[in-house]
Amino acid sequence: MKNVYTKALYAVAIFCLSIVCLACGGTKTLSEKLDRLPGRAVLIADAKAQGITLSAMEALYPNGLPFAGDSVPAGYVQEWRGFVQGLARALRDSGMVWNEPYYLWGRAYFAPDGKVDHFFYHWTDKTGYRPTADWQARFGRVAEAYVASFRFGYSMNRRFAQCGGVLLQPAQ
Repeated sequence: MKNVYTKALYAVAIFCLSIVCLACGGTKTLSEKLDRLPGRAVLIADAKAQGITLSAMEALYPNGLPFAGDSVPAGYVQEWRGFVQGLARALRDSGMVWNEPYYLWGRAYFAPDGKVDHFFYHWTDKTGYRPTADWQARFGRVAEAYVASFRFGYSMNRRFAQCGGVLLQPAQ
């Protein structure tokens, strides 16, 4: 009789675990979750909604700076600055305008060849202004096209990530 109860308890436990895994997507790998994203440039909140955490991404794409050794090479810094400045230029070139300063924080995840695999970003309240939903949607489309064409020119020969913020000032 005891054996029957044990088997029933195991069956219920396996059933409950299966339900939990299906409900939270626990059976999906990080790669599968990344494949479900709508594109390469996404809000951090949208990535989190798919079950993607920044810590999981850091395991796959370690910070690029430690790979450079004790000192940060000028080429690395210039390439990252070029990424951020190029994004701002792409916004202006697309005809986007803004009348308030917006502070964007982003983390780019690069393939070994320097292509952008993913760019996760969010808007902070450092300036007191937040872009409208329509403006953010336009930003997402411009950022998507930009990251698809960008290549980090400083060779790392492995996956890596870099993050930083930028204050997008209104045109004068």
